[in-house]
Amino acid sequence: MTSSLNSQVNKKKKKKYRVDYVRVLLIVCLVYFSITFVKQQFEINEYNVKIDGINQEIANAEAKTNELNEIKKNVDDPAFIEKIAREECGLVKPHERIFIDVSK
Repeated sequence: MTSSLNSQVNKKKKKKYRVDYVRVLLIVCLVYFSITFVKQQFEINEYNVKIDGINQEIANAEAKTNELNEIKKNVDDPAFIEKIAREECGLVKPHERIFIDVSK
């Protein structure tokens, strides 16, 4: 009888230690996955910031493209050509007088 009682006590002790190992393993896994999750969230946030910056660059490039397309449409317009010749090249029509305001 004592032998069977000792054997039952030993089984309970073994089972108790076994359960503790399982709990420890579960806690370690939980901690590992939590740390991994937090690291991934930081990486995702960094990538989202990079994506926002790239999207802003794309928007700026599209705006510049639209502006250049508008200029391209006006290249054959005589009024546009005259405006560019006057403003950027400093050209004038024949017999035209230029007045410069010296007060500025």
